[in-house]
Amino acid sequence: VTDPGTPTLVTAGTQNFCLADAPTFASIQLNEANIVWYTAQTGGTLIPSANAVTNGTYFAVIKDPTTGCESAARLSVTISVTDPGTPTTTAFVQAFCSENNPTVADIQVNESNVVWYTALTGGTAIASTTALVNGDYYAALKDAITGCESSVRLKVTVSVGSSNTPTTDDVAQSFCINIAPTFANIQVNESNVVWFSSSIGGTPIPPTTPLTTGIYFGEITDPVTGCKSAARLQVTITIVNPAATPTTNSATQNFCTLN
Repeated sequence: VTDPGTPTLVTAGTQNFCLADAPTFASIQLNEANIVWYTAQTGGTLIPSANAVTNGTYFAVIKDPTTGCESAARLSVTISVTDPGTPTTTAFVQAFCSENNPTVADIQVNESNVVWYTALTGGTAIASTTALVNGDYYAALKDAITGCESSVRLKVTVSVGSSNTPTTDDVAQSFCINIAPTFANIQVNESNVVWFSSSIGGTPIPPTTPLTTGIYFGEITDPVTGCKSAARLQVTITIVNPAATPTTNSATQNFCTLN
C-alpha cells in the first residue's frame, strides 16, 4: 500500500503572487516534485499546472510516478493574487515646453506610486528624473506592500514643444534720443517678441516703454503650444544724445547779390 506523503510548502502561509507576472499553479513553490492540484480537500477536479492561479484555496498531492498513487492527505494552500489596477489620468495626450525642463515626474496621473516604462509590457522602469521627449509612456501602479504592479499599463502620449529664439540683423543697436525710441523700435526679424531685462525669468517690458541704454533679452511665445523660447536673444541698446546746436556770431546775416 503506497502513500507518497503530503507535500510541503517552501514558505509557510498564504502564497502571494502578482497578476502582472501571469502566475500559474506551477509557480507555487513546494519542496517536492510530481505535484497535482485539486479544487477540493477530497475528490474535486484536477487542475492542470499550466492554469492561471486566482484568489482561493487549493489542494496539492504528490503523485508517485511509478505506482500512480497520490497523497492520502492533501496540502491546503491559500493563494492571493494582487493587481493594483491601471493608473488613470485626466489627459491621455500631454504637452510640455522644453524651457521648463520637464521630466517623467511631470506626467499627470491621478494616483501615487506610479512606475513608468517605454513599453506596454516588460521593459525597464524609467527614473522619474529622466527628461521627457516626444513619444509614448506607459504607467503601472506599484503596490507598496506586495511590490506588485498593474497587469495593464496606462498609455500617455507626450509632446515636448519649444519656440525658437528670435533673431536680429544687429545685436548692437543705437537710437537717437530725440526720436523717443521705445522697445517696439528694437529691430528683430520675428513678430510678437517680448523683451526682458534678464536672460531668464523677470517681468515682460511693455513695448511702449521708452528705451534706455542697456542690454535686453527677447523671447517669443508660440501661439499654438504656449511654449516660450528656450534661449532669449541678447541685444545691446545705446541711446545717443543729439549733437549740440550750432552757434553763430550773428543771428541775422545780410549778403549782397553782386557777391
